[in-house]
Amino acid sequence: MTVHAIGGVFFKAQDPEPLREWYAEHLGIDGDQYGTVFNWRHYDRPGEVGNTVWNPFPAETEYFEPSEADWMLNYCVEDLAATLERLVKEGVEQAGEVQEFEYGKFGWVLDPEGNKIELWEPPESSAFEGDVPGASEGSKLTGTWAAPPGTTMAVSDEDDLSERIIEKRCVVGLPVSELWRLWATGEGMAEWWVEDNDIELRVGGPYELYMLPDAPAGTRGSDGCRILSFLPEKMLSFTWNAPPNLPYTRVRHTHVVLEFEALGDARSAVTLSHLGWPEDDWNQREEWEETYAYFDEAWETVMKTLSDFVE
Repeated sequence: MTVHAIGGVFFKAQDPEPLREWYAEHLGIDGDQYGTVFNWRHYDRPGEVGNTVWNPFPAETEYFEPSEADWMLNYCVEDLAATLERLVKEGVEQAGEVQEFEYGKFGWVLDPEGNKIELWEPPESSAFEGDVPGASEGSKLTGTWAAPPGTTMAVSDEDDLSERIIEKRCVVGLPVSELWRLWATGEGMAEWWVEDNDIELRVGGPYELYMLPDAPAGTRGSDGCRILSFLPEKMLSFTWNAPPNLPYTRVRHTHVVLEFEALGDARSAVTLSHLGWPEDDWNQREEWEETYAYFDEAWETVMKTLSDFVE
């Protein structure tokens, strides 16, 4: 089967912004001018997380041309070049040239009634490798890490990463083994921060914290986040996503590194570094600034929660 998912539902609207507000108020479909992202898992590959974008376009948009229809569907394919080559050989009319962005490759064809169809090849994310991020100043951690299938990263080239970093530190009256357990196991995490979670300590294992356990799957919290690397009682690294009300940055994962340090006298410290912020896309999307500010405050609250729990 060439198409394996619906990647987008687009339609024309006389006034998109009030329409989005209506859907948000009455049906809970929150979004912005770039649309709303619905996350989901593949039925036959549950380890992979995909997404479908829903978005009304201005009535005067030219994006649907040459179709005169008021709607356009986006379909996910695994090999856009091969798909287009086959379709053209079968007599299907291609509309426009292929375009490529950080979030995938796009091509268009027309069906027999002249409706424009968008074909999307999501970015390859099954083997994202690189140096373990140097977290806090003076860090001596080295090694490699890999994101599993379905993990979406903000950028895939270290040259595209900015030097921005959120760093928080918490010193507690616990041995480092216990502090590690609170962060690296589902049982420990449930004791102090997020009761509903799915943590599996292995490279590629889930690191999903369900802050909103009753919300639809994909919008409960860190859905789809995965462990990148770990050194027991020393370091834990995992991908991280923005909250559901920030759909653009939510599907472009950043990453978090936790460093654990034994201080003696049954005291230990954890240093949290939130990295992976894109450089090129930063000024083009206001959501990045909003996401950064959100986590700068949120991680401060998390560290206080940890400190209060231990006390």
